[in-house]
Amino acid sequence: KEDSSTIGTPFSPNFLVDIDNFDIKGSDKGTEAPSKPVPKAEVQFINNSPFQSLENVDVFINGKLAIVNFTYQTATPFFEFPAEEKLSIGIAQADNSSINTIFATRSISLEENEKYIIVISGTEEGPQSKGVITVHEYAPAKTFTTDPKELEILSFHGALDTPALSFQLGNTTLANNFSFGTFSEEYIPVTPEEATLEVFPVNPSGFNPVKFSAPFSELAGNTMILLASGFIGSEGDKGFTVLGVFPDGS
Repeated sequence: KEDSSTIGTPFSPNFLVDIDNFDIKGSDKGTEAPSKPVPKAEVQFINNSPFQSLENVDVFINGKLAIVNFTYQTATPFFEFPAEEKLSIGIAQADNSSINTIFATRSISLEENEKYIIVISGTEEGPQSKGVITVHEYAPAKTFTTDPKELEILSFHGALDTPALSFQLGNTTLANNFSFGTFSEEYIPVTPEEATLEVFPVNPSGFNPVKFSAPFSELAGNTMILLASGFIGSEGDKGFTVLGVFPDGS
C-alpha cells in the first residue's frame, strides 16, 4: 500500500540573535572600523533532527550564542558571516545559554562569496551508528535559478531509520541511492508542473514507496531543498515526511 501525504513546510525560528551584527570571533561588530572590507559568505541553518527528549536546541558559533530555541523542522534565511576563517558550530540544549551544555560540534571553513546550507541531523538517542547529533554542510547553495522558468531542487536524506532512498518528481530523478546524512550531488532543474514526489527505498524490502503532493507548478524561478525527515515507523510530528525549504527559511 502506498501512502499519500503533503510535503511539510518548516517555519522560521521565533527567536534569533541578530546574526547580521554577529562577529564570529566573539565580539560585536562596530567596535572598530575595519581597515579593509571583510570577506563574506552566506549560511542557512536547518534543524532536521527529531530529538527524543529535547524540543529545542541553541546553536553556538565560535562559542557565542547565535540561534535561540531552534526547533525541529525549522529553518533560518541566509545570513552573512566573515569568510576565509573557521566557523565552529556547537549544538546545545535550549534555554540554557551556557557553552558547557554543547553536545555536538562541527567546524567548517567558509570561502569568500560562497553560499552554504547547514543541516542539523541525527538524534541524541538511537542506534549507535546514528545515535548522535551531526552537522552537515552543502556548497555551493543557490538562492535563485539560472532559468526563471525552472525550479532547481537540492535533496537531503535526514530520516534516521530509513535505508538508502531515491527521490523521483514526475519523470525526473532528483536523487538516486543516497544514504542518511548525504545530499544529492547537485541541484536538479525541473520544469514546474503538477507532479507527485515519490520517495522509495533502493532496497525494495525497506518500506513501501511514499508519495507527496505539493504545488510545484507555482514555483518557477525558485530554488529549494527537499529533506527526508522523521522516522518511517512513527506517526505525528516525528513521523516520516519530506520538508521543502526555500532560501528565505520558509
